[in-house]
Amino acid sequence: MPSHLATLAQTRLAHAANRASARQEFIAYALSRYQQQEGLTESALMSFVGCSGEAFYRLALCQAPSSEASDFRLRVERVAESVGAQAAHLAQILRQVAHLEALPASSASSAAQLMAAHESDDTYDAGGGRES
Repeated sequence: MPSHLATLAQTRLAHAANRASARQEFIAYALSRYQQQEGLTESALMSFVGCSGEAFYRLALCQAPSSEASDFRLRVERVAESVGAQAAHLAQILRQVAHLEALPASSASSAAQLMAAHESDDTYDAGGGRES
């Protein structure tokens, strides 16, 4: 495919993914919410998920598996494999967004701040002191 057609196809996929980000049934919704929660650029989000360009937008247009489903892991793995994404990171995104969406608004904001603080904090041992 000529490069101008590939660019046009990617632009159309990006536009469709942007529209899908307003609907919870699409992975685009979770990606968008996670990007906002973590303060990531789109390229940083792509890097975290492990795919970019057309593959990233195709991922965004997939139906999001319910984090409550008994086959959640299998569904995430299948979707991730289809676009070359990292299944563990995709699962993390879907679960975090689902968890924070289930909380009341004020609690969700506090939970996001606590999660961010926890991730940036040094590791502590079980006794409450810092590990060396």
